[in-house]
Amino acid sequence: MKAQEPDAKYMLANELICCRLAAAMGLPVLPGEIAMHPNGRNCWITPQIQLGGMSLPPVDESRVVADQPIVSAGMYAFDWWVRNEDRHVDNVLFDPRLGIWLIDHEDCLGGATGDRMDALLRTINAPLGWHMFRDQPLDPTHVGVWVARIKALPLPAIDGPLQEAYERNLLSRSDQIKLKAFLVDRRAILDSLLRNTADIGQQIEIMAEELGGA
Repeated sequence: MKAQEPDAKYMLANELICCRLAAAMGLPVLPGEIAMHPNGRNCWITPQIQLGGMSLPPVDESRVVADQPIVSAGMYAFDWWVRNEDRHVDNVLFDPRLGIWLIDHEDCLGGATGDRMDALLRTINAPLGWHMFRDQPLDPTHVGVWVARIKALPLPAIDGPLQEAYERNLLSRSDQIKLKAFLVDRRAILDSLLRNTADIGQQIEIMAEELGGA
């Protein structure tokens, strides 16, 4: 359970939006909902994953990529789309006996505090400053498939989470409009943004063209 912090007005909106978007893509993300904390604050709640009564330890990046190459590629493409620079070893749940889940998306998009909201539409082409997989050998074919899948998402799959966040009073209408523009415009250039990362750009373009024409 993650309670709303006074100085992080967008944290719950970001959790909700990114959870819904990742699920729409087919990525394994823990289902979450907005609830009321006993102290009266809104909070984000998700199931807890444990093994033998213990929480899962931080992951090893190379082990995740080796064991879950397709999901790892999807995670990388997704995080570039929503500008998630907070994907580190504590923000992935993984155990080879249980599976893998993406968690903790509060600092995506315009940031938990909104520090990137004002400049959001001027930074649509901003690179990702850091990612746990940036030095890992991701398969470019897999990344290309996920980029194509992001581009193929119907607009209602993007509008739905944004509207839900607005109706739950997590976003203003102007924020909703701005975030939609960001997500739609950034996915349109996602292959270009990834072109210089791990030499996967050409394969991404090929996959996007093949799936787009299917």
